[in-house]
Amino acid sequence: MIENLPKRLVLLAALLGGLPVGLAAQAGTTQDNTPYGTTSAEFLLLGAGARGAALGSAYASIANDVSALYYNPAGTALMTRPGILVGTYDYVADTRYSWGGFALPFSGGARAVGLQIGTFGFRGPAGLHYRATGGYRVGVLG
Repeated sequence: MIENLPKRLVLLAALLGGLPVGLAAQAGTTQDNTPYGTTSAEFLLLGAGARGAALGSAYASIANDVSALYYNPAGTALMTRPGILVGTYDYVADTRYSWGGFALPFSGGARAVGLQIGTFGFRGPAGLHYRATGGYRVGVLG
C-alpha cells in the first residue's frame, strides 16, 4: 500500500490541479437559448396523412400507404394496390398546408412509382386590408 502512495499522490494532484481550469473555462461562456432564426420552414415537419402525423417519426419504419412518399418512399413498394391521398391542415395565422400524393406499386412489391406535391400558404387572399373600427382604421393581415 505504501509503494502505491506516490502514484496516488500524483493522481490526486493532477485531478485537483485540473479542476480550477475546467471551472474557469465554463465561467466565461454565456448560453443564449432564444429561438431566433431556428424556426424557418417549420411547415416541413407537418407530414402527410393522419396516420403519419399521429405516429410522428416512428411512422417512417411502417409506412406502407401513399403517405410513404413523404416518410419513407421505399414503403410504397409494399402497397397492395394503387392509391391517392390528399390532406389539408389549417395552420397558425390563417395559413394552410396541403399535401397530395399518388403511388402505383408493381412487380409484386419490388417496384413502385409515385408523385407527391405539397403547398403552404395563406387560406384566402394575402395582403393588408383596412377595416373601420369606431373611427379608427386598423390594418389587418389576411
